[in-house]
Amino acid sequence: MRVDDQPGARAVLRDRGFAPIDLAAYLGVLRTHSGRDLGTLEHLARNIPFFLEGERHLKLHTLAAGFFGTRHIAPWRATVEALVERALEGLQGRDAVELMGDFIEPLFQAALGRVMGLAIADHPGFVEWTRQTRTLLEPLQSVRRMERLQAAIRELMAEVDRAEPLHTPGCPPPFLAQVMAHLDVGFDRDDAVALSTALLVAGQTTSQTLGNILVALLQGPAERRARAADPAWVAQHLETLLRLHASPQFIDRQARTDREAGGCPFRAGDHVQMHLPTINRDPQVFPKDDRAFEDGARAIGHLGFGSGIHKCPGAAFARLVIEAVLPRLFARYPGLRLGLEPPQWIETTFIRAPQTLPCFLQPENPS
Repeated sequence: MRVDDQPGARAVLRDRGFAPIDLAAYLGVLRTHSGRDLGTLEHLARNIPFFLEGERHLKLHTLAAGFFGTRHIAPWRATVEALVERALEGLQGRDAVELMGDFIEPLFQAALGRVMGLAIADHPGFVEWTRQTRTLLEPLQSVRRMERLQAAIRELMAEVDRAEPLHTPGCPPPFLAQVMAHLDVGFDRDDAVALSTALLVAGQTTSQTLGNILVALLQGPAERRARAADPAWVAQHLETLLRLHASPQFIDRQARTDREAGGCPFRAGDHVQMHLPTINRDPQVFPKDDRAFEDGARAIGHLGFGSGIHKCPGAAFARLVIEAVLPRLFARYPGLRLGLEPPQWIETTFIRAPQTLPCFLQPENPS
């Protein structure tokens, strides 16, 4: 059953009578029927808060949200802003760039690696590993493809396991240091490594969302691009940008019992799919796209980061990064425009974002 309205989706997400998809159980069934070892993927799934509930979900979500919450992530702002400036300097002197590969992905690797306490920014395999993990949530994959995915996850987890937490002067201890300080019965070092790896993988939605926002701004009115160089304008309209251009496409739930939510009846076992691009454009709640940036236009209440107890724990970090990038990029390169080649897109069941974003940094020569 598909839900496309905002009130109905919020009702489902806040109702404990709807369970998240049990990814670990699904992988266990796949292992049993295929006879293949998918233990690494199963272990990862048991440490992804989005797919958990009960005490384990509470513990892992508290660890992640406690670190990445608004108040705790704020001390990292100056570090992230410095990384943005450094990444922009790396584009200096170039006429044409592939903005995802040359700027957004390396910048996000550096920023996420810094707060996680991991030296991943320069690791030659990191981008490829994370690209392979985009298929983690795809239904009906072949076992061979799942094994390739598991191999990438295994390598990424091994790098995290070998790492010693890197501390940034003037900032709190990084996530890796903090999570290792909370080991106990039922949550050992292997679990901490898996949770850290899960956050590295899930964090890629921020760079993907930033790519979507940039495509929209570059395809939109020139006046809007000019205003995007103003930090105050970006801060005012950040939620609108996230509402319209968040990369996640669906949130899934399953009804535990016969019940009603948001005025809609559900039967026990119903698989509920909430289509976020439609929900975040619900005309009964939000203005149409052509009026979304008018003063006073509603933006709060979108589900770009989910809602309820499974809301994305990294939402504040995503906002911090995007708010740091946009005004600096458009102030440094006011003539930024799309290149001759169109963007290539990642379009999976759960994600839509540019994989490549060819751009010119300078305005077109009128001659």
